[in-house]
Amino acid sequence: MELIENSLQLLVTFSGACLAGIAYRKSGRQAYFLLLCFYGCFALGALYWTLYLLLFGTTPRVFYVSEVGWVASVIFLRILHILPVLLMAAGKLRAPDPA
Repeated sequence: MELIENSLQLLVTFSGACLAGIAYRKSGRQAYFLLLCFYGCFALGALYWTLYLLLFGTTPRVFYVSEVGWVASVIFLRILHILPVLLMAAGKLRAPDPA
């Protein structure tokens, strides 16, 4: 059951990375690039975990590789979260008008 869940998680995150990459290529916006990095790092961590589970039949005792990928993905997501604030501070983005 765990292998099925991890495989599904890998498929979804890889699909998200592909869609974010396509959106970045079409628009060239930095937000899509950061989203691509988030999904890519998360997918690589899930890939390591899933392959280890598939090859050895157990979860890894030491999971530094997948953990580094997951922490890196959270860092990219946090940068994406604060990007509008940084752009408004630099004067490159206006605050939305209250309606």
